[in-house]
Amino acid sequence: TGKPPRPGRDARLAWSREYFREGWKIDEETGRIDYRAKVENCAVHRNERLLRVFDAVEGEPGEDLFGEKIPVEAPDRVKVRCGKGVTEVEEKGARAYYADLDGWVRYTDGSLSVDEVYQVAGNAGLATGNIHHTGSVTVTGDVLSGSVIEAHGDVVVGGVVEDAVIRCGGNLTVGGGILGGPGLKVRVAGDLEAKFIREADVAA
Repeated sequence: TGKPPRPGRDARLAWSREYFREGWKIDEETGRIDYRAKVENCAVHRNERLLRVFDAVEGEPGEDLFGEKIPVEAPDRVKVRCGKGVTEVEEKGARAYYADLDGWVRYTDGSLSVDEVYQVAGNAGLATGNIHHTGSVTVTGDVLSGSVIEAHGDVVVGGVVEDAVIRCGGNLTVGGGILGGPGLKVRVAGDLEAKFIREADVAA
């Protein structure tokens, strides 16, 4: 006699892809690591589904042969707060979260947001890796030699652009100047503003 307990089910986050994966890309042929090419891909498009949250399911206590309850552990729960640039909808037994705009997805302390502007506090270089963004990019410092910035929107650089590659679908504003070099290539769909341009391959 008696009844076995039925365990519950923990809440689960099902991301649409690996936005926040850590590490760098590896060349399959040579096995070399490209320390400028991070595998994370946080650039998202408008109406892209970012996440589905499957709620926790409560278990059911059992009963032993003396009629005493056999307890079950409470399932783990997850609470996702909807931040700016994100819409929550009910979808097929789960809560789904969609991007309201082209931008950069963030998930911090349970809050999911999409920022139209990707901000780099300091220099763009090895620490940031190459930047590929569907919105706009702001760099408060310099764009260091060997870096790549590709953005569908505007790019604003507070300092100088060294021997790097910049492609933007909007305007490029450089607080300092653009320094030429063999690897520098600047392609701007909109307007370009800089204090000086020296020996650089630039089209705007």
